[in-house]
Amino acid sequence: SKASLGVMYLNGEGIPIDMVQAYKWLSLAATPTNDRGGGQKTLQIAEDKTFLEEIRGTSLKYLKIAEERMNEEQIKEAKKLAEEWQRKYK
Repeated sequence: SKASLGVMYLNGEGIPIDMVQAYKWLSLAATPTNDRGGGQKTLQIAEDKTFLEEIRGTSLKYLKIAEERMNEEQIKEAKKLAEEWQRKYK
């Protein structure tokens, strides 16, 4: 999932730490949108609204941690990458 990928980049779990990528994936996870993975919508994958709210809350928590570790340029770049991803896979 996007949230898991964001946390992996945030903590360097199996991949190098990359705050820009962490922010990108966590912000995407915190934003309700279509998930093109497998061509299914996020709501079709996880119909339980409480589960989706939990993922969003966790993503926002980790997003704040990432922001605290980033400078303005990194945040700007991460937002740009997230917007590009959304346009491409919306």
